[in-house]
Amino acid sequence: MQVQYFSKNDAMAPDRTGSPLLPPRPGRAGIPRELPAAFVRIEPPPAELSPAAAPIAEGLYALFPAPGDPAVVDTAVRLARRQIVAGNGQKPTALVFAGSVRSSSAGHVPVADPLLAALTRRPPEFAAGGVFLTARAAQSLEEGYRLVAVPDYVDDAGKRFPLFALGAERTAPVPFRNAEVLHRRLAWVPRPESEELRLTFAEAPVIRLTGPLGAGKSRLAWESLRGSRARVLWSVTGSRRGEAPGHREQIARHLEVLARQLAADAQELIANLVSWAREAPVWIVADGLESATPEDWEWLLALAAAATEEHGALHLLLVGRNGTPWPDELDGCPRIPLGPLVGAAEERFARQAVAGLSLPAAVEERLRRQAAGNPFAFEELLVSLARSHQLRRVVGTFFYSGDEGFEAPPSSRLIGHVEAEVARLGEADPLRLLAASGEPVPDDLLATAAGALGFAGGPRWVEPYLASGWLISREGPWGEGVDFAAPVWRAALAATLPPESLLMARRALGGRLAAAAPERPSWATYQLLAGSLAGARELVALVRGPHADAPRAALFEALRSEAVEVAALGEGEDLERELLWALLPLGRRLGRLGELGPELERAQQLVADRPERFVAIATVHAELEQNAGRYREAEQLLRRALAASREGSGVDSRRQALVALELGRVLQRQGRRREARELLERLLPVLDAGGRHGLAALCRFLLGNLALEEHRLDDAERLHRAALEARRSARGGATAAVASLSALAAVRTAMGDFFQAVALYREADELARSDRGDGEDSFVLLGLGRALARIGDFASARGPLRRALALRQGLDDRAGEAIARLAVAENHLQLAQLADAEREARRAHFDLSLLPEGTALGDAELLLGRIHLACNRPAEARPHLAEAARIHRARGQAVALARDLAAQLAAAIAQGETREVRRLALELEDQLATIGSRRASDEPFDYHLYRAAVWLRAHGEPEIDPEPWLERAYATLLEQTSFLAPADRHHFLFGLPLHREIVEAAAREGLATQGGTHPVRH
Repeated sequence: MQVQYFSKNDAMAPDRTGSPLLPPRPGRAGIPRELPAAFVRIEPPPAELSPAAAPIAEGLYALFPAPGDPAVVDTAVRLARRQIVAGNGQKPTALVFAGSVRSSSAGHVPVADPLLAALTRRPPEFAAGGVFLTARAAQSLEEGYRLVAVPDYVDDAGKRFPLFALGAERTAPVPFRNAEVLHRRLAWVPRPESEELRLTFAEAPVIRLTGPLGAGKSRLAWESLRGSRARVLWSVTGSRRGEAPGHREQIARHLEVLARQLAADAQELIANLVSWAREAPVWIVADGLESATPEDWEWLLALAAAATEEHGALHLLLVGRNGTPWPDELDGCPRIPLGPLVGAAEERFARQAVAGLSLPAAVEERLRRQAAGNPFAFEELLVSLARSHQLRRVVGTFFYSGDEGFEAPPSSRLIGHVEAEVARLGEADPLRLLAASGEPVPDDLLATAAGALGFAGGPRWVEPYLASGWLISREGPWGEGVDFAAPVWRAALAATLPPESLLMARRALGGRLAAAAPERPSWATYQLLAGSLAGARELVALVRGPHADAPRAALFEALRSEAVEVAALGEGEDLERELLWALLPLGRRLGRLGELGPELERAQQLVADRPERFVAIATVHAELEQNAGRYREAEQLLRRALAASREGSGVDSRRQALVALELGRVLQRQGRRREARELLERLLPVLDAGGRHGLAALCRFLLGNLALEEHRLDDAERLHRAALEARRSARGGATAAVASLSALAAVRTAMGDFFQAVALYREADELARSDRGDGEDSFVLLGLGRALARIGDFASARGPLRRALALRQGLDDRAGEAIARLAVAENHLQLAQLADAEREARRAHFDLSLLPEGTALGDAELLLGRIHLACNRPAEARPHLAEAARIHRARGQAVALARDLAAQLAAAIAQGETREVRRLALELEDQLATIGSRRASDEPFDYHLYRAAVWLRAHGEPEIDPEPWLERAYATLLEQTSFLAPADRHHFLFGLPLHREIVEAAAREGLATQGGTHPVRH
């Protein structure tokens, strides 16, 4: 038996010309699709088999859903049984198993399957004359059969497939589809239609019960009738392909079994029924009439006439789905429509269906949303959870072991029913396009797209689907359109589309939608065209507009993906340029510049002949290099941009000034303060003269930062106040004003006016909240936290510092995140949370060590050293402190170097090294002289020298006088309190341990602030 398989890897490659790579025109066969199938393997192969089964290979046949006939396994079983009966003494053996086929105009090809392949290599050995089913096939049976477990089939790799032997037919315990769900019988949930049906019983001998697939019509009829005293006979339309008995044959069989009455023809059967009904009322329920044959209708109309004549004795309940072709003779019969479960009934049904399954609330809610009140769909979704191994059975009880985000796929049985139903109602190809779209779509566009692909879809294709309740009208991205009444129907139909069909459908529909409204590009249309040149053009048109319906993160990924794909073609540089031009600023706004290094390089190549764009992209690239700490590279990019702006045309003076200002910032970050200051001071008069007030304010801001670094505090305050005034007077300058307020607060901190600094930072934070809505600005929050720490309010500093770190996490600015983490680590140290402090400091140190060496790395080394000192590990502290001093000295950070020396002095005292203590004290003394007199913002370094002098005096150097250093430390402390209100003064002097220690030492010594000598040099 040779079988040609369709591999899942044979998916169609996308075509970048903007149109799908179409297969041969399938004509009336419809869009190529993958359908659930039942396979029948018969040995020895029969000479011929019913044309209802598609031959796959010698002795192997496939059946898949047909219009109105989803029960492929039942059909396969009936065909197999007929073949065995007709075996002419050969006693063939049949195996029925489940799988799937690819269906198109070219024919039907089985999808590669482990069992199918194994059967080819190693045929099973069965008892002659039997029909056997795999477990998966047995689970899909619609009708009742007795099944007997037989030994497993074992393939040549040792994998086992459970098997069952088919026994005789049996009456199903209930006539509705799922008597049990996951081995549990679900209780009946009463519905209003049940009472309506009971009331109609007394008034009409013939009643019609209608509703969509899976709404619960059969269950409603069963529950409504079983409580009555009447006898009930049930018949169901069977498979036409499997030659199942019709409604008349089923009723005749019931009558023969129950009343032992035989009937030679229809009239005699009706006479016998009437005779039996006169003894006690008889209800005949004819179900599944949407697929009834003309012979079935002939019988049912005769039965309806008899029921009308025998009103009160014989009753007929006709059950069919919406869209059933009712004969005209039944127009006068009452019709009871049944819709989906809603309200309390839906709630009760869902609750009892999931009872004991330990489903997370999110999963339960998702199932309910998918099923939209359809009981059959909900039951099959639960079965799908079990078959997907999300629900696991342990000692008879199911437990959910899956992910809360898991979305249950439709079961193969549900897919079969959906496929048969949509094919019964009308032309299904537009419906498949709708399933592929994922959104409501105007029905005329669906028909047009289907027709363009050569598939069926007339102008009125939608009417039977709307009339049946299968589709509803709903507003979508393209205006009023049609959508599925239940999301699960969309999922089931989409599951029939293999990758190449899905791609074909989405591209065709997207192309029609884009052409229908070229002036209104949309995110939804792009999603249909994604991966094609047409999609890239739609995306470019979208980003040129407001693109309000596009999520920014998804838009970023789409632009990036399309740029890569278009570049791979090598034929769309203009389109690639536009994609990158939109991508780069979006990546900047999202804080994801760090991911776009290759794109930035490529963009610069594409715009090399366009100075205005080259300057803009080079500036963004320089920002990326700065965020990564690569300041030299950023400087080179900015110098190239500046040269291009001067040499080329089309770059306005504002853009040139922005590049120059950014260059000044980069020079400052490299510690080249003199170069930066000269550049900015040359630029400022030009900006003032040109009326560029916003840029002039930015220039003053940068100059103010330089003055602060150089400890020219009066100049810094003047420049920042001027920048703040200009920014406050400018419209839309709230963000810039926040930066200026923060800078002023930093100046007040440097002056020792910590309480005023806190007030300025709080004002900046409030302005940031009102301007941006998220209320978070990491620079403001860092400054606020540090200022609060300087006044000893470590607990209050904790919140702003952690918020600042949270804001910087996940952005491109690795250095910025590490600096925020250092501030958090220092706060842990201040709160004596030493383990947390060390953990955060080490992480920040690691991140900074991956970047070019800068001041922040020295700060990390210093903090690690201080943490070791707090943990009484001076030997481990000293290498960190020495490295901090080296980095700060190399970068001209005078105050930071003084902090390094003070910490090294404490470590040397802890280890009792007299010579090292004296050396470090002298070096710190010299460093303080270098800083100058305006160092009120720093901790009182003189007190560290006082402690060193006290220690040296106690260790053999009695000539040293510590008192002058204490006097100077105390004077510095009092100078800092000059800014404070009386109430704040007490907290500042006694709230910080070091300040309290200075005050207590001064009190012991009875000191007044006086001049003094240098005791260490004495």
